[in-house]
Amino acid sequence: MSFALIWALGGILEEDARPKFQEFFLDLIAGEDICSKYNVDLTYAFTPAPYLTKITESPNVFDLCFDRQKQIWLNWMQTVPVYKPPLDKQFQNLVIPTIDSVRNSHFLHLFLDLKTHLLLTGPTGTGKTVNIVNELNQFFFNEKYDYSLIHLIEI
Repeated sequence: MSFALIWALGGILEEDARPKFQEFFLDLIAGEDICSKYNVDLTYAFTPAPYLTKITESPNVFDLCFDRQKQIWLNWMQTVPVYKPPLDKQFQNLVIPTIDSVRNSHFLHLFLDLKTHLLLTGPTGTGKTVNIVNELNQFFFNEKYDYSLIHLIEI
């Protein structure tokens, strides 16, 4: 539930707003009285209660994912094997996993499996398109899936 809240509510926030959301979120799951602390006016009675699964100490909850089998929080980079560059590829053709690409890949797979639309946003030049095309080529270009890539160019 916490993972869903982080991404359903906090995932749409700009980077500079995320620390404030994290503070609110951690207070909420710790059972703090968020109504008083953040001046939240609810139309129903809210009784603070701590969340039972402790979130791993991390400077950023957006860097964490929840492993449902183990019931623990992990850094996104702990969910993928350590990257070893292939010796047969040129440097400019390498796609090196980052916390953002691992996270985006997770959501891409999740939403494609659910047959749901997904919009990935972020600053230009952070590798969104490269990572999406890489994931599609690697996992979704087969007998079951196909895709079309349209490049828009400005003339």
